[in-house]
Amino acid sequence: YTDIFLRALLTLYLRYGIGVESHQQNTLVHYSGAGVLQGFVLRDFGGIRIHEESLRKAGFQLKVHPDRLTVTDDRNVARQKFVSRALIRHLDFLISRICRHLQVTEKNYWAAVADLMAAAFDDLRGDVDAATWAEDRRALLDEDWHLKANLRMRFDDVSGDVYLKSPNPLRQDDTPIFR
Repeated sequence: YTDIFLRALLTLYLRYGIGVESHQQNTLVHYSGAGVLQGFVLRDFGGIRIHEESLRKAGFQLKVHPDRLTVTDDRNVARQKFVSRALIRHLDFLISRICRHLQVTEKNYWAAVADLMAAAFDDLRGDVDAATWAEDRRALLDEDWHLKANLRMRFDDVSGDVYLKSPNPLRQDDTPIFR
């Protein structure tokens, strides 16, 4: 599940600079008739973030309404969307529920996610320039993440996203995870 999910979304982000709203409500899981995981279908692209330069470097042009928040000139915005939706809202939710049910720590699950993420990065090494690859790898595997502060956004009545710094569970140090 995690390998297929992460590879697809990391590829979309790394190659094209696209971060999607991949939390559970927007992610449909596709199984074969025999119950084998086939992949995922994403829906609701209203919150998508596209780094325009990355998309252009990949050979694509996109025309959007100038008032939309969809396209950004800052790659960090698309990365934050990937982190906040795929890793925090989707995988963290699943990991925390599994661990709560089994009454075990999350550390081993996040270590497995880190291994899968590192392997996916290795496989995608030649898909973008070396500097971008290294910066994204460091940001996703080693640096603190940023959590989207939904409630604060509503209280502050802002139209853009607001993020707060949070320890990165893929770093595998002894820093507490999100909670």
